[in-house]
Amino acid sequence: PKPTQELNLPGQVDDTHTQLQAKQSGVILVAPWGVLGKRRSAGGQDRQTAPEPDANTVIVDPAGLAFLQGSPAGAGGAAGAIYRWLGIISQPHFPDEVKDAVKEEMQAKLHVYGKYPVIHVAAPDLRDLVYDNQPDEVLEALTIAYRNTFVEFLASKKTRLRMLPISSGIFCGEYREQLPEFTAKALKRALEETVATHPSAGHLKACELELCLYKEEELATYEAA
Repeated sequence: PKPTQELNLPGQVDDTHTQLQAKQSGVILVAPWGVLGKRRSAGGQDRQTAPEPDANTVIVDPAGLAFLQGSPAGAGGAAGAIYRWLGIISQPHFPDEVKDAVKEEMQAKLHVYGKYPVIHVAAPDLRDLVYDNQPDEVLEALTIAYRNTFVEFLASKKTRLRMLPISSGIFCGEYREQLPEFTAKALKRALEETVATHPSAGHLKACELELCLYKEEELATYEAA
């Protein structure tokens, strides 16, 4: 199945399809499934809408910094589903290379579990006082987090990326209603900066980039953004 919404980042707006036209990089699709290919209906039922990730698909795990410095055990929500799927839900800690690389919010690290590549990114906690009534700071933080994610994806040399909205859920604080708009702007800026500065960014032209929305009710708000 193909998503109904495309964000071609960065560039111009097509009013007919709410598209941002890419200049030098791949298309970001707003995908009606989570990173594991499942979709939850408004009635709370899960359905496998897209294939599960394969060895060529990188999935993004946006988690809290304290969590990434600790253990996958006890994780719930999207993170718990990812860790159960990877078979690491009972591990006492994350891999050392992840803990060593992700020591501050917005930092990201690629790690391959068996044959499955995952990018762990420390999501900015928008409940923090530094973001209180500071939308510009929120946008900057999300842009850095997505840019670091794109850089790690390029290091993987894979051709498919499935992302969740960073800082959604409990981390969004007062910005829950604005997060779809911030996400669209941050993705655009992050991709522009990656294309402008990273020597391997041309690889993105051949890649499938997905912003994955697990819950059916979230789809319309992100498409509108």
